[in-house]
Amino acid sequence: METKKKWLLLSSSTLFLTLSLSAQQVIPLYEGAVPDQLEQNVKEKIENRNGIELTSNVVNPSLEMYKPPKGIATGTAVIICPGGGYWVLATGHEGKDVAREFNKIGVTAFVLKYRLPDSVISRQPSISPIQDAQQAMLLVRSRAVEWGIDPRKVGILGFSAGGHLAACAGTQFNRQYVANRQGLSLRPDFMMLIYPVTSFVAPYAHAGSYKKLLGNHATDEQQALFSPVLQVSPTTPPAFLVHAADDTGVPAENSVQFYEALRENQVPAELHIYQEGGHGFGLRLPTGEKWMERCRNWLKVNGWLEKSPVKTHCYVTGRFLHAPDGEKIILRGVNKMNVVTDKTGERSFKEIAKTGANCVRIMWMKFGGGGQALDTVIGNAVRHGLLPVLELHDATGKWDKLPECLAFWLQPDVVKVIKKYERYLVINIANEAGDNTITMADFVQTYTAIVKKMRNAGIRVPLMIDAANWGRNEQYLLENGASLLKNDPGKNLLFSWHIWDSGISEERISRAIDQSIEKDIPLVIGEFAPMEVKCKCCIPYRFIMKYAHKQQIGWMAWSWGPGNSDCPGMDMTSTGVFDSLHGWGRETALDDPFSIKKTSVKPMFLYTSIAY
Repeated sequence: METKKKWLLLSSSTLFLTLSLSAQQVIPLYEGAVPDQLEQNVKEKIENRNGIELTSNVVNPSLEMYKPPKGIATGTAVIICPGGGYWVLATGHEGKDVAREFNKIGVTAFVLKYRLPDSVISRQPSISPIQDAQQAMLLVRSRAVEWGIDPRKVGILGFSAGGHLAACAGTQFNRQYVANRQGLSLRPDFMMLIYPVTSFVAPYAHAGSYKKLLGNHATDEQQALFSPVLQVSPTTPPAFLVHAADDTGVPAENSVQFYEALRENQVPAELHIYQEGGHGFGLRLPTGEKWMERCRNWLKVNGWLEKSPVKTHCYVTGRFLHAPDGEKIILRGVNKMNVVTDKTGERSFKEIAKTGANCVRIMWMKFGGGGQALDTVIGNAVRHGLLPVLELHDATGKWDKLPECLAFWLQPDVVKVIKKYERYLVINIANEAGDNTITMADFVQTYTAIVKKMRNAGIRVPLMIDAANWGRNEQYLLENGASLLKNDPGKNLLFSWHIWDSGISEERISRAIDQSIEKDIPLVIGEFAPMEVKCKCCIPYRFIMKYAHKQQIGWMAWSWGPGNSDCPGMDMTSTGVFDSLHGWGRETALDDPFSIKKTSVKPMFLYTSIAY
């Protein structure tokens, strides 16, 4: 009898787990009409071939949601793209079976039933799959709260041609193929590519997928665009890759070369090549190896299986700034002299946002006004998806003006606005206060007192402290950052170095950045341009961007312009609008491999509007 009871309990537990891991909902991808859909009497087809479930003739793309038990749910989600050469979808062993495995480790899984390229069904068959992949990302993020998902932990996984689709989603997120009225991020937070197609270029192109997606007359530009290995950039999401060395369908070089491209761009990646496995093995390698276990470890190491802390403001941990939901923020943006031109930011912020910047450093002075004026300019930055770094310029080079800056921040109407926007705001206490005569002891003592008074006023946001000597002497930060952090009741400080010494060596820049990392100091490069005051040449701005990206250091270029009367060459734009970017400004914002456009990652919390 006792044995029977145990068996009944085990059977009941197994049944409960099976039911809890079953598909809970099928969600149409589109509320209204499917993009570019043709009116054809085509019926979806599901069949079983040799034990493999295959779906074709997809006309109603959807997500099939599998939710983990509440007790183990992590808030992480993955969108699964089954393979099938863009002819069919292997929705069983490369879809539903995989979803259930992710449920076991606390991940909500969505099997994407995407449209296959078919001119009978779609006006633009070659982009139908990526349209559906992007729409899936939007749908999951837009309903994240409802489904118990963290919108900053949404990844994508694909097998074979589905791996190609997932890789395209991870390398083409800046190209919008679907309507995105909410302005949500299309970038997957991570990718898992299982025997993927990553190249449409010889010698490792997969001819079947290539011809089915692009046809027989694709241009060189189309081949390159849909070869993810050629589209990798520094902002490509981290990736986990699996392939078998004996894969004769899709050569393992597809994964190897993609991995190498990721490494060249300093994108975290992990690659596993198994000696045997062939193609299409799904979860089960013939050798008994379980790549899913390695995948779980990879997810865990990168923090995607941990629940994130939620705060009411941005905060510093170690040397990094974090969003209230825990997402790491590497600042990428520009300075804008709003108090001089475009005081409200309404005109300039929408133009700056076009670069992909995630922040704007707002130059302000006391004459610009207090609470009401700040409410407007900060609110406009937030509405355009820019983290406002608000700095006070009155003490530039003047150590004795610091008390006046403190008095400004402690005004009741200013404190009220800071608290209103504390979820989004960084306060730069004083721009470049003091010259090179300030002692290290005075630097620590003065800023310690200021920080404590601001904390006592209820200001909890990150406070940014510039180096002395007009921001140029990094030693003030490197030697005193640890003490200042220790003395801050909120432990929430950033330190800003302004690189304005003409002729400064790359070695000094890299050494200072490396020392900040060794000392765990949250360093930011608050200002730089190609030249200094009076257009004195030169500052290696390209090296600054490159090395800062390599070491995950934030930066803000000086300045958007126009308005640099001392040196017009510092202006990134001629009229303040995006289309007038020129020279070093265009390089820094768009064209350089380490520009704002190519390295800025906008944290998810900036996509949610503030409640007024």
